[in-house]
Amino acid sequence: MFKNIMNHWNQKTSIRKLSDVLFVVAITTSLYTLISTTLLRNSLPPGVCPIDNKSELYYLSITLLIASFVISLFDKKSSKKNES
Repeated sequence: MFKNIMNHWNQKTSIRKLSDVLFVVAITTSLYTLISTTLLRNSLPPGVCPIDNKSELYYLSITLLIASFVISLFDKKSSKKNES
């Protein structure tokens, strides 16, 4: 199974690899932020917004997801050029 994953990874272009890595980092950051916000909300008094404490992580997650999407668009353009 590990050989199949490595074989698939080696066939990807460097742009696609960068897009995949950014996506995984963004999802990991998003999960961390969601879980930590949920746990923090349980310890805060009513009426306090838990998102204010983690707003930078939310912005980072969104930025990484957008960057991953934009970079993946460049990969599709380069693969169309290679087919021609």
